[in-house]
Amino acid sequence: MGEPPVENSHAMLYFSDGSLAYAGHYLHEGLHPVHTHSFVEVAVMTGGAGVHLSLAGRQQLQVGDVILLRPGVSGVDPRYPKVVEIEQRYATGRRQDEIPWTMLTGLIVHELGHSFLYHHWRWTRSDAFRRVFGEVNKAYRVKDESWVDFQRRKVAIAPVDHVSAYAMQHPQEDFAETFRFYVTRFGRLRDLFSELGRKRKGVVVYEKFLELHAYVRTLRGY
Repeated sequence: MGEPPVENSHAMLYFSDGSLAYAGHYLHEGLHPVHTHSFVEVAVMTGGAGVHLSLAGRQQLQVGDVILLRPGVSGVDPRYPKVVEIEQRYATGRRQDEIPWTMLTGLIVHELGHSFLYHHWRWTRSDAFRRVFGEVNKAYRVKDESWVDFQRRKVAIAPVDHVSAYAMQHPQEDFAETFRFYVTRFGRLRDLFSELGRKRKGVVVYEKFLELHAYVRTLRGY
């Protein structure tokens, strides 16, 4: 069987011959650059071994493993922290797929939070960071289909120790959500802290913002 009818455009793999589906054998040799897909891919390991890197983390593969990859998941790859991927359909897709501008900017700021974290990974090993956010390198089990209201500018009442329900999913998401509120409410932190008080948030929520604020100040030379 010949090469699959797939081409790469700006790190997006797509069917080049108009096919709706394709099945075949493919031999992966060496590293494959980071990319996303315009189609659903089901990969079955029939021989050898390998490592798959995605937003779900690093996964060691062996014969019999099956990987399901859906089109264009938004996110940041730890190996390429300067690249923020946003699903194209959110901005230039069909009208029913597009999301409000406020939602899009919230999503971008959230993903920038991941990028910021990957750029300053050494900070995550400090006692101060780990005390408020926890272990960011723990197994990543977040479901991509989890709904997040990224256009929300007000902190959720529950859960008590996080700014949003999605922040509970994983310490990395906790940081990204805290970062989102920190950026979108920057210059109004006193107002933000008053809101935390009215909603009876836990002390650790204040500490997360204070730790992030203190670290940003060190980067700015304060």
